[in-house]
Amino acid sequence: MTDTITSFIRPTALSDMTRLSVPYVIFKHSRDCGQSLDVVEDCARLLGMVPVYQVTVQDSPALSQKIAAYFDIQHETPQVLLIQKDRVLYVASHRDISIDAVCAIIDR
Repeated sequence: MTDTITSFIRPTALSDMTRLSVPYVIFKHSRDCGQSLDVVEDCARLLGMVPVYQVTVQDSPALSQKIAAYFDIQHETPQVLLIQKDRVLYVASHRDISIDAVCAIIDR
């Protein structure tokens, strides 16, 4: 398990993530959103529990849209997804994001 948030920018990064057998978090981040900066700090709490992958929408809009289409969710930022074996266990955006809720699902 890594102790840093991994940034992805390549459109092919989604296939790297979906090969994982363990739960993982995708954090869709926007540098233009103050709330998104707060969520970066919150996501750091998940390090050591699950891999955390950050997709900055300004750097990789194609990957961000590909994630939304692949998991059949609406694209938003900030947005946090907890995924396991191609199943979305948790998805929330903006003020609905709860890292405590993500932790509770991981701990089940």
